[in-house]
Amino acid sequence: MTEGTYESGPWSLDDLIPAESGSEMESVFADLDTAAAAIESRRSVLIPEIEETAFVEILGLIEKLARDTQLLDGYSILKFFADTQDQEAIALRGRVDKALAEARNRTIFFELWWKALDDGNAKRLLAAAGDNAHNLATLRSFAPHTLSETEERVINLKNVNGADDMATPYRMITGSLTFDIEIDGKTHVLTRSQLMDFVRDASPDLREAAYRSLLDVYGAHRNELAQIYKHIAADWHDENVVLRGISSPISARNLKENVPDEVVEVLLEACRENVGLCQRYFGLKANWPGVERLRLFDLYAPLDEAKAAFPFADGVRLILESYRRFSPRLAELAERVLAEGHLDSIPGRASVGAASAGTLCRAKHRGSW
Repeated sequence: MTEGTYESGPWSLDDLIPAESGSEMESVFADLDTAAAAIESRRSVLIPEIEETAFVEILGLIEKLARDTQLLDGYSILKFFADTQDQEAIALRGRVDKALAEARNRTIFFELWWKALDDGNAKRLLAAAGDNAHNLATLRSFAPHTLSETEERVINLKNVNGADDMATPYRMITGSLTFDIEIDGKTHVLTRSQLMDFVRDASPDLREAAYRSLLDVYGAHRNELAQIYKHIAADWHDENVVLRGISSPISARNLKENVPDEVVEVLLEACRENVGLCQRYFGLKANWPGVERLRLFDLYAPLDEAKAAFPFADGVRLILESYRRFSPRLAELAERVLAEGHLDSIPGRASVGAASAGTLCRAKHRGSW
């Protein structure tokens, strides 16, 4: 693809797995099974005095399992987010979740052994772990909150069809929502990402109309969305606070992010002490559009009206030029994303899909390898 021929369209997942069904997909599932079996075969060598070379060999097998896991996980997530109403994508997502839970249960013994290992041998093996040392050290911080192997397996199986999977109907519901907004006397039906463009419009009436359309549609689904959120939040609390004994839900999140509670509390306290800065900013912003009191609809009001419009290809060139001035290497990588079809740029869905998929990939595995 040469510059100037860029067109919007869906992303291609062929570089991950060439087809969503058939021999190509089945071979990836088979690779996952083989990788899990290879780790299972090393269970007997996991003793405190294990030789460094044998330990590094096991780490290599775990890395292979992690790559197979990420391949299936990433493909199924991206496929689902390309179209949250695609029943084949939903079915694949369910199959992948089940396969990954089974693979994790077959190999979780390594993680439990590592967490329970004495400090002296752990230090010795960490020195030989290379790039894996950080992950291994982080895993040991979960030791006080780790349950028995049987209990951990039950939790993994529960998550497949439990609260973790509640995110799927949530995204199916919200991904299908459309929003009516009147522009110049004509009613337009938009997706959420298209609608949100208008919360930054120079017209106060259009900004208000966009917000009211958003709130009205979500309000019509508030009962089912609230139930989904309730079950996810309750499951998070019960697993982490009740079962694992972590002091609070926020401490559970901090532990998973590898951030001490004290650091987060310092950040929150700094925000509390400086809330006046935000109040001053919004007070100034209220004067800019000439209103006495800043409304919710005015939070993202532009300071000036921008009338320029950019076709997709022109927008691509503008972004690539900015990248080149900042870092030619980043520009090269950005061009590769476009050339290989890894950008989902269909209007109205790309930003939601890409952002949510990334978040889901990061959040999927709880304190695991």
